Amino acid sequence: MRHVKVFVVTQDEPVYAPVYVDAIIAACRHEFVGVTALPAGGTKGFLALVRQRLRMYGTVDFIRAGLLFARAKVSRSVAKVAARHGVPTVAAVNVNDPAFVAKIRELGVDVLVSVAANQRFLPDLLAAPRVAAVNLHSALLPKYRGIDGLFWALAHGETTVGVTAHLMTAGFDEGAILGQTPFGVPPEATLHDLYREAIRRGSALLAQVLDDLATGRAAAHPNEAAAESYFSWPTPEAVREFRRRGRRFFG
Repeated sequence: MRHVKVFVVTQDEPVYAPVYVDAIIAACRHEFVGVTALPAGGTKGFLALVRQRLRMYGTVDFIRAGLLFARAKVSRSVAKVAARHGVPTVAAVNVNDPAFVAKIRELGVDVLVSVAANQRFLPDLLAAPRVAAVNLHSALLPKYRGIDGLFWALAHGETTVGVTAHLMTAGFDEGAILGQTPFGVPPEATLHDLYREAIRRGSALLAQVLDDLATGRAAAHPNEAAAESYFSWPTPEAVREFRRRGRRFFG
């Protein structure tokens, strides 16, 4: 099996992104030629993200999230994980900047991987990798496209969630499906628990998808839009329903 050249785009967030990148590099038998961690908060900025999370969590869970963030910030980052694996870090603020797109081409990237990246990939960037641009989405598409799929699944009472690897298009989470891994939701599981489980399952799923792309065995399946399948930031009403179902953000 030939090795494909892989480039990962994520965000500069210390709680989950470094763990995901570490798991992916460890699980995949391919050549990682670069990692980019975009600024947390995306184009709206970090303060907008903080305000959104405060509305979502409420005061007590926001403090818990802040402590988790602070502890993680001290010990790990995407850049540290990449360096430990000998993978270069490529700085970028806007993934659609022509200079960044040119860098992807210059590196001879075969597969561009998005993991919790917080910017839309436009056509020039999607066309830059030689084989495919692949997104890992923490939901069983075509349900729960968009933001915080695991939260929305719990708020709707789902007892099975999962991770989907799909080809990227200009539309959010609309590309053909390359693979999915469902897993059950234990009654006592917190949202934080499910994020960690999605990392474990998602890294193994990506390893299989990269092997399939490398050997030409990859099969893309339709990702047909379901009615009302796209969700944005959690609303106060959704958070109340999430809690009414006995769900918690953290342990």
